[in-house]
Amino acid sequence: MATKKATSQRLVNDYTPPSHQPDHSHDSGATSDQLKASLILTSGLSSTRLAEYYRGALAFVSPSFAEGFNLPLLEAAACETPILASDIPIHHEVLGENALFFDPHSVESLGKALEKVALDGTERERLKKGAVQLHEKYSWKKAARETLEVYKRLLSPFPNDRA
Repeated sequence: MATKKATSQRLVNDYTPPSHQPDHSHDSGATSDQLKASLILTSGLSSTRLAEYYRGALAFVSPSFAEGFNLPLLEAAACETPILASDIPIHHEVLGENALFFDPHSVESLGKALEKVALDGTERERLKKGAVQLHEKYSWKKAARETLEVYKRLLSPFPNDRA
């Protein structure tokens, strides 16, 4: 399995617990010293530091069972980080062909996806290019331009220009 082959890799998890819950971010629950040594658990990273982690990552993994729009996918895409995402409808809607999908109920499926991105340089480059496309598609500049166009149409004194 991929975890046995890639023991030099590190897993980074940025987690900020809700204010009403105790912070267990440094309690990994890992059982082996080797596994504990491969985990980097953080909380409240600055955007600069988070971008450094994204840029240095083999991949961004989103193992959600259910999700909204999932902005962290776009944060990773902005840093040209390959994306591995659980095979759920919203991920397909947002990511299209720009990610590797895995069964969120299967550790083996995730392991195979990680192994593929780690060992297949062509696939890794395809995913990086896909990340760039995602960033362009969902950029804040594009959203601002499109919003401005909507306002221009709505505020136009000519009704035919509003369509």
